[in-house]
Amino acid sequence: MMHNEHFKRSLCLLLTTILVGIFVLAGCQVSSEADFKGYSIGRSETDQEIKEVSLLPWAMDFFPFVMDEYYQMPELITFDLYQINDELFVDYYFPEDVSRESVMKSKRMASELFVIGMASYMFLSMPPELEALRQELEQINHRVFIADKLVVEQRTHLQQGMVAGGQYIENTQARLTAREEKADVVSTFQNAVANQLSLSVGSIHLQKSFKGYVVFVQIDTRSQMKTDEKQWVKQEIEHLLAPALAAYSEELYGRNQDSLGIVLELYQGGKRYHQETYYNGDEKYWFDEDWHNYDFYGENFNVLQAVFA
Repeated sequence: MMHNEHFKRSLCLLLTTILVGIFVLAGCQVSSEADFKGYSIGRSETDQEIKEVSLLPWAMDFFPFVMDEYYQMPELITFDLYQINDELFVDYYFPEDVSRESVMKSKRMASELFVIGMASYMFLSMPPELEALRQELEQINHRVFIADKLVVEQRTHLQQGMVAGGQYIENTQARLTAREEKADVVSTFQNAVANQLSLSVGSIHLQKSFKGYVVFVQIDTRSQMKTDEKQWVKQEIEHLLAPALAAYSEELYGRNQDSLGIVLELYQGGKRYHQETYYNGDEKYWFDEDWHNYDFYGENFNVLQAVFA
């Protein structure tokens, strides 16, 4: 009986988290890495008035407890919680060699405790000061700093404590071990591109977004690609990379949930000059709009059905 109850609670947490993610996407505004401007600093560098989140003495151990019991992040350097105007900032600082698991747990913690307010479902007593604060906030900003660089920011807009929309932004240009794409096809694709473009290639990287279901293909060359070279790379993504990544995800999870979007980023000498995304769901097509808040699951409804099946 206890196992059944634990399973039900776990299933409830999973489905609620998925639903909130869908609601946030539905209300999202288009964002890009340019939107990091004004937000890409820690609290020590801002000139805005900071309001500390005060907890009663008995509640001071709440966050160490939940991070030890539910959200273990062994590489975590600092957890910072503070308020600026009507926005709550939930900042996590990690070293450069942070694991992907720790970053994803920071996202879960921020979503479940601050955005959704699911402490009661986890049989936890959320400090009443935080519960009251959630009803007053207009926005919650979950931010991940890696090696002191802002890499992820999820802004969730609230109305009377309910999710009203959001924006997701990720710095794709940082090369991180935690984002390394490990599918077998990676080396095959890298070799094919290097052989085709010959001496002009500086580097070829494939990274897996912390957002999930998005992979970055980043090619740096000494000069900008010609139109025919760019078209060849896109065809290799369509015919070689995309099917293999989808198959790899299906092997792991029973569905393609890791590579619904493949973002092609072209660089010259470290400076990005082109970005385009291949939709790798039931339908296949390229699009130019910013990928950060694109509704990949909405476009691939069969994937969503599989999640709830």
